[in-house]
Amino acid sequence: LLRLGSKYSIPRLRDEAVARLISCYPDTLISFWNTQMLTYSRKPRAIVQSDGEEYFAYRLAWTHDLPHVAAVALYKCCQHSISSLKNMVHPSCGPLDLDRDFLLYYGEGREKLLEYKITWSLAFLNSDVTQKCKEQACEMARVGMIVELHQSGMMRHPDALTDHRRMIRRSELCPACTSQLEDIHIEGLQGVWDDLERCFGTLQRGRSMEADDD
Repeated sequence: LLRLGSKYSIPRLRDEAVARLISCYPDTLISFWNTQMLTYSRKPRAIVQSDGEEYFAYRLAWTHDLPHVAAVALYKCCQHSISSLKNMVHPSCGPLDLDRDFLLYYGEGREKLLEYKITWSLAFLNSDVTQKCKEQACEMARVGMIVELHQSGMMRHPDALTDHRRMIRRSELCPACTSQLEDIHIEGLQGVWDDLERCFGTLQRGRSMEADDD
């Protein structure tokens, strides 16, 4: 619909297609959490189910000037390994065509998301809130969360937008520490979300400029 609406200048078709994309790749963090299919677990890696739809949404959004949709779709692509992406077959569009440009954006995107995860999303783990608390169990709980994330393999996964409040709440922290760590966590997640479009847009523009220079 988006291609047809843009090619033949049919606003109704294009608006309908854009609305559908935005509903799947929303512009608020809360809406994203409500639509995402990435779930935190104790398993070695995140559970991600997909038929490659986010890859085609990314290509479509990038070529039709929908930068936020492109950023969210690329984020979702980055939750998969390359081998998983190569094995995906979309029911309508077929296998994924992982060209050189996409692989470059994907690789750089995953590195950036891992950086964001440590710096912002998991900033609550580096907070001194529990060290200042009179309850010694709170500091032990913070260390326990770090060990859990390392043992589960989640520290190496670029899920910089995953909500870990459930983990915080079950970690036997005192109410005050729980509240403060949740606030730090949510602030960090919002920071990642707010910077997502700028970050991925910078990667893409940088590659486009390099291609122009060649």
